[in-house]
Amino acid sequence: SIGGGEGGSVLYSLSGGTFSAGTLYVAGSGNGTLIQSGGSITAGFMGLSDYPGQGVYILSGGSVSAGSETVGGSTSSTFSQTGGTNSVTGTLSIGNGASASSLYSLGGTGVVNVTGAEYIGYSEQDASGSTFVQSSGTHTNSSEIYLGYSAGAVGRYALSGGTLNSAAVVVGENGVGYFSQTGGTHSMSA
Repeated sequence: SIGGGEGGSVLYSLSGGTFSAGTLYVAGSGNGTLIQSGGSITAGFMGLSDYPGQGVYILSGGSVSAGSETVGGSTSSTFSQTGGTNSVTGTLSIGNGASASSLYSLGGTGVVNVTGAEYIGYSEQDASGSTFVQSSGTHTNSSEIYLGYSAGAVGRYALSGGTLNSAAVVVGENGVGYFSQTGGTHSMSA
């Protein structure tokens, strides 16, 4: 994992080359920050935060590919993308545990491709809510996007620019969901 001992912080920067791991945690006992401006990262599973550390991923270029991703597994975390491509072949979960209120921010020329289901506000312990904010870029989901998946969970999507392609968006599956569009294009195939 990228994260120091309890109370510590670690920064990992990738501008070229390749990095691969079966399981990659950005933050463990301590806080972790991953800054990627180029190169490629491949992981079977990638998680931002593993209690008690908080994880931050800043993606401005290059590519990251994961079988599944969790933003905010045990504590709040942030994925900030202004460029590059984030490809998830399985599920993407934002706000997946206790105190896990988390943020995914997509802007610039960033591209997000998710094949499986997407959960924004997954856990019943995420009562404060998790949010996906898109100001530009392209976000494509081949399955469903759930906002507020579990009872007690709160999920928000704010679209102000760029393009969102989805098979379906379920607002408030068992919890509370909000979808706000003030700009951009939302194309739903279902």
